[in-house]
Parts: sequence; C-alpha cells; structure tokens
Amino acid sequence: MNEIYYEWLQHPSLDETLKEELKAMDENAIEEAFYQPIAFGTGGIRGIVGAGSNRMNVHTVASAAKAFADALPFFAKDYKARGVVIAYDTRHKSQTFAETCAKVLGANNIKTMMFENVRPTPILSFAVRHCNAAGGIMVTASHNPKEYNGVKMYDDQGVQLTSEKVSRVARNMDGIHDMLAIDMMPLETMQTSGLYSALSRDVDNAYLKRVAGVQFEGKRKRDIKVVFTPMHGASREIALRALLENGYHVIPVDEQMVADPNFSTTASPNPEEASAYTLALDYARREAADLVIATDPDGDRIGVAVKTASDYTILNGNQLGALFIDYVCKNRISQQTMPEKPVLIDTIVSGPLARKIAEDYGVRTESTLTGFRYIGERMTALEKRDETFVMAYEESHGFVIDDVVRDKDGMQAMMLVAELADVCKREGMTLVNQLHQLYEKYGAVQTSQMSIERQGKRGKKTIEHIMDTFRSQKGETFFQEPIIAVEDYLARKVFHNGKTSALHLPVANVLKFIFNNGWCVLRPSGTEPKLKVYFAASADSLTAAETIITAMHSSLSEHIEQIENTMDKEVST
Repeated sequence: MNEIYYEWLQHPSLDETLKEELKAMDENAIEEAFYQPIAFGTGGIRGIVGAGSNRMNVHTVASAAKAFADALPFFAKDYKARGVVIAYDTRHKSQTFAETCAKVLGANNIKTMMFENVRPTPILSFAVRHCNAAGGIMVTASHNPKEYNGVKMYDDQGVQLTSEKVSRVARNMDGIHDMLAIDMMPLETMQTSGLYSALSRDVDNAYLKRVAGVQFEGKRKRDIKVVFTPMHGASREIALRALLENGYHVIPVDEQMVADPNFSTTASPNPEEASAYTLALDYARREAADLVIATDPDGDRIGVAVKTASDYTILNGNQLGALFIDYVCKNRISQQTMPEKPVLIDTIVSGPLARKIAEDYGVRTESTLTGFRYIGERMTALEKRDETFVMAYEESHGFVIDDVVRDKDGMQAMMLVAELADVCKREGMTLVNQLHQLYEKYGAVQTSQMSIERQGKRGKKTIEHIMDTFRSQKGETFFQEPIIAVEDYLARKVFHNGKTSALHLPVANVLKFIFNNGWCVLRPSGTEPKLKVYFAASADSLTAAETIITAMHSSLSEHIEQIENTMDKEVST
C-alpha cells in the first residue's frame, strides 16, 4: 500500500495539487486512499474526491475514460466519427473531470460533443440518441454527499453501461499499468482538428419538447402553486423553464437555485430523506403552495411534498410510482393511445401497489435488478419485441415515461406529477386523497427502507460479513415472521419449501426474504459505503402494514447488531 503511495508521490506526471494533498496524509488516510483501486461498476466510477488510487481525481478519471475509449469499438459502429456526448453537474471538479474525459477521448481520435455548462443527467441520455453518438459520459455523483463525485458511461442507446459492457471496461481499466501517464490532447488542439464541439441550445429545446409531451392535457394555464428546488444542482435552469413554459405558477427556493457543490442550505441533497425538504417546506408554508417539487443534484430524481389540511406530506418513490401508473393508464385508455401489449418496468425492490394497478389496466410488469441501467437495457429490448413500454420506475424516486430518455428523468416526472396535482385540485382533491383511493381499491401497502453506513476498508468488510451471515443461514433465525422463500441473486437461486429453482436475472449481491404478507431485501449499495435494506408489507389497513414493517425493521436491526458484535469480538481475540 505505501509502495503505491510513494509511486504516486514521486511520479513526474502527478497533479501538483494532489501531490500536496498526499504529503499531508497520515497513515490512516494513506490506507483509505490506496487500499484498493477505485472500482469500475454500476456504469462507471464514483468515490470521494481527492488524491489516491481509491479516490476521484484527474488520474483515476482519465483511466476510466481510457478504458471506455478502448471499449467503444465493441459497443458501436463508426464510434470515432459519431463521437461521445459529455455533460457534467455542479459538484466539486465536475467540469475538470468532464474536460479530462474529453482530452483522453481526443488522444484516442474520438470526437467529443460537450455541453458548455452544467446539465441534468437525463439530457445526457437524451442527447446520445438525439446526436446519434456512439456513447455518453456524465460527470456526477447524483445524490451522494458533497465529498463525492463520479463518472457514468452510456452506450449508444443512452443507457448506462450494463453488466457485459461494464465487465469489458473494468478489464480495460484493470489492465492500465500507469494511470498517471495516460495520453491527453489539449482542448484547443481538439477544436482545431475537429475533435471537439460545444452542443447548442437546440438540444435543450428538443428535450423540453419531449418532456412537455408526457403531459396529457397539453400546455395550459394551471391552477396550482409549485415550490421548486434543484438542491443547488444541475436542473435549476431547465426544470424552471419547463414548469413556466407549461403554465405553472412557480416559486423557486432562491437560496437553492444557486450552484453550490457543498449543498450548503440542505442537510441532504437526497429527495428520499425528509431533511432535504426543510427550506422548501418553509417556502411552501409561507406561500400556501399546493406542491413542493425537489430534484436531486443531477436532476434525474424527484421528491414531492403535498399540501394537506394539516400541513405537508412527503410522498415516497413507491407512492409516486403508483400514482403515475394509474394516471398514465387512465389517460392512455381515455385518449385511445394505450398500446396493444403495454409494459411497466419496475425493480425487485419496488413496492407491490404499482404492479397491482398495472395488472388491473391490462399492463404487464417486468422487474429488473435495482438500477436504471437494467431498466434502460430492458427498455431497449422492448423495441425488438411486439410489446410497448409505457413507464418505468424504481422506489428511489427514479421515473421515466417517454423512452426518448433511457435513464431516470426528473424533468419528465416533475411534469407528470405537477399535472396530476393540478387535475386533483380541480376535482377538489390532493395527491394524498388520490393515493388513499388507490389503497381502498387495491389494498393497504406500506414500504420503507433503512441504510446501514460503514465507512472505509473496515466498513466494506463489515457489510460483506453481514451479507455472508444472512446468506449462509437463509434468514432462518433473523425474523419473527416465517419465511416463505429466499431469493439469492448471487447464487441466482430461489429456495422455497426445501426446493431450489433458478432465478433468471443477472448475478448481484442481493438477498430477498419473502413472507406471507411482505418481504425484506438486503443489497449493498454499488455507489456508497452502505447496506441498503428494503421492506414491503400488505395488510387490512395502513396501520397494520406499518406495524409489520416496524417489527421486521426492529428484528433485522437487532440481528445486524449481534453480527457486528460477534465480528468485533473475533477481531479482538
């Protein structure tokens, strides 16, 4: 480990700022920065910005870009001429990392088309196909804390790289012997040689036209007041423009309309967390707004809070998914645009309510592993079949309605939820009232999740040990409820009544425990040092379903604590 540290420190090509950072490190910091090379997975690389092979910096970014460049011939025809679209968000070093990627591509004689300033992730996905590019690169760490940044790679369909493509890029990256000596072409040289161009506002206009098209009523004056916040992120201009151009009375959260990589005015830039809404809710109460819409820093996910008789209710991703699929199906049928064989795509951790609603409308549901790279891949596959995509979502507030984007699209979701809220208000209702009508019709369902965060090398081993323990015991001693079946996505097997059958989704380190009235899923995050746990329960009432989830949550937390205590004792002896 120290050997790699000294190789970096003494390397003639090391960035001077990084060199000073390395000199200031103590032994613990050196180990965390170098104990492993930053991993290429979940469509790209993501990590803490800083010096070291396990950090996000110009050298690790250059190595990922080089690995991607070397893989492009296997992904797309005429890749050099078609080129790669690059976009970036408001995080620390995002523009620098985007330019680094462009310089590496230029050194490999690959054309680059880059947005001149920050853009949300969904526009990058849109632009890949709009420009007939061979691929795309988005510099973002989505909703991660301020210390993080990342680089996501896309194929020529605007889909985040999926398993086979990720494996090829990862192998290429592993094969780079000196990531500090990767060739780069200056941007000025690229411009004069025709290898670099800036994308015009025409791309924005084309994208916004499609975003507006997810509405069913078209452009009209709206009755609702919307508080909007981009959480200091990349959607602050384009989302505001979309809302205003489609007739909404918008109240921006002024403090959060400013690009700020430190997210200074919010405890969390993650719309899954209630603390993200504090300032926006202050605005909403003061203005008596009907709706609060928040986009995360790269604009691919949304959060929503709804005015009720007493205050504001924050909706979770599964609740929004249920509202959306009901509204989409209802309007497609009434407008006679429902395809003959419609498909909803969700994930293995999505709640059951949206699926029930879709089934009632004659829409088949396909489930993928967690992550929009799998959803995007499935969207592309539907083109080759006689079935038609109508919507996709994942519980972590990611949605897409028009498959012109094959990634999460906070702008599309924003337009759909705003129109639905406006329709509800005209009918004397709110989104919460509408949701309760769905519960009455399809059954009471509650979903929840928890995250167990463990930092650094030690934390990674802890999460691995927790997963290994649950996997080896099949959860038999961990839950008060009897387990009906266990789905092990690493083994790609289902264990049910003493019998074993095959799972047909890709390999993933995921465990799903299924009970009579619900399920629990354990999944280590691919982008953060977290073990994510998901719960779902159905019952006669929302209160009863919540009681089931609370019991599962308590039981799981207790046993994870026991596992960690046992691990600590083994280490100490």
